[in-house]
Amino acid sequence: MSENSKKLRKTAWLAERLGLSLTTVEKLRARQPELLPPCIYFGRSIRYDEAAVEQWLQDQLCVNALAAATHTDDKTDCGSLDDANPTNSVIKANGGMV
Repeated sequence: MSENSKKLRKTAWLAERLGLSLTTVEKLRARQPELLPPCIYFGRSIRYDEAAVEQWLQDQLCVNALAAATHTDDKTDCGSLDDANPTNSVIKANGGMV
């Protein structure tokens, strides 16, 4: 599979990527799907596009950084954010759910 190919991942991968339990991701998807990246349904199978998840994480970092900057009058450039550990921002974006 080439690097340009889209990788579709299972929910367990998403849970690990976000640092959440599989159960938490499944509950969020059922109750508050807007708090997770978009998923793709294949019959009863659910997959997540890896590139879309990474973009969603970057967007979440930007939203959280801009919200924090608004409260502190600090100017934050989302392009300079380090996404090495996006989990903390995602948990905050999900209302502190773990």
